[in-house]
Amino acid sequence: MRLDFKENKVVSDSSTIIYSTRRLYRHISSLLKPLQTLLIMSAMTTMSDGLAVQTPNPSPLPYKPSSDALFRHIESLHQSSPTDLPSLGSVLDAGTGSHSLRWLCSLEKQGCLTNWTAVTADAGMLQSVKKELSKVHPSSEGGLVLGNWASSSDLVQAPPSTHLAHNTGEILTGKTYDTILADYLLGAMDGFSPYYQDLLLPRLSSRLSPSGLLHVAGLSPIPDSLPSPSSNLICEIRRVRDACILLAGHRCYREYPSEWVVRQAAPGLAVEAVKSFPILWSEETAMRQVNVGRSKLGLMSEEARGGMEAEIGRLERRVR
Repeated sequence: MRLDFKENKVVSDSSTIIYSTRRLYRHISSLLKPLQTLLIMSAMTTMSDGLAVQTPNPSPLPYKPSSDALFRHIESLHQSSPTDLPSLGSVLDAGTGSHSLRWLCSLEKQGCLTNWTAVTADAGMLQSVKKELSKVHPSSEGGLVLGNWASSSDLVQAPPSTHLAHNTGEILTGKTYDTILADYLLGAMDGFSPYYQDLLLPRLSSRLSPSGLLHVAGLSPIPDSLPSPSSNLICEIRRVRDACILLAGHRCYREYPSEWVVRQAAPGLAVEAVKSFPILWSEETAMRQVNVGRSKLGLMSEEARGGMEAEIGRLERRVR
């Protein structure tokens, strides 16, 4: 595999080489389904207790599949046939962000779901998705929740430096959803509720309807090194980025391989499928990660800043 930034893409000399570097792949770590049924329920009940409820759109837009390969695959799993409208029922976005929020709004406009709720543990992200929602779908009836999937009793044991949302008790108790999306949520937990990743799937399972589907998406861990100098650049960027985050006094995200996620399947859940999707690292993608490190320079000690600034400059010259 070689990185060809002039062409703005990762170029593979053969499919076997790309497959052998699957740690650079984005994947649906696991598609989990309750053991008690293999059905996907499409007739939903109305939710209450302050959660927003979507009424059916009398004039939904014509169905247009998502341009994101991962989301498009999820949509296909909720179709009876390729020509049918996906039916996701009530949807919980367990760790929302701008990307997944735009997808939910697209599904809502097209009549592919009955209602949705999106959760984030980051107060800053909550404000970002509120702004995004006002732009992409101001009339949306979806609900946004600030909260953490680790309970308040668990978080007593969390490190003092951990940045936690104010609402750290049990959230959405007693509520169930037909479709739950955990999009890059496991990896992000180390920044908000470290050491409780093993509790996530059991807690999401308790919010899953008896005929529901839980979709877990994540990034396979980037290795410490790769044999090819061009491929190894990605590993170098990851190391320097994470060093900058730590020197700034913040926590890095921690991704897990799909095999680990499968082993965490809670009682009552069965793994239905695992599917991988390639990530193409362009110059823009690489520089975005370099700039994450650069954004932390002002938070470091003066002694550390000089060395890390030199490392970032070296990586930037190699990328460009």
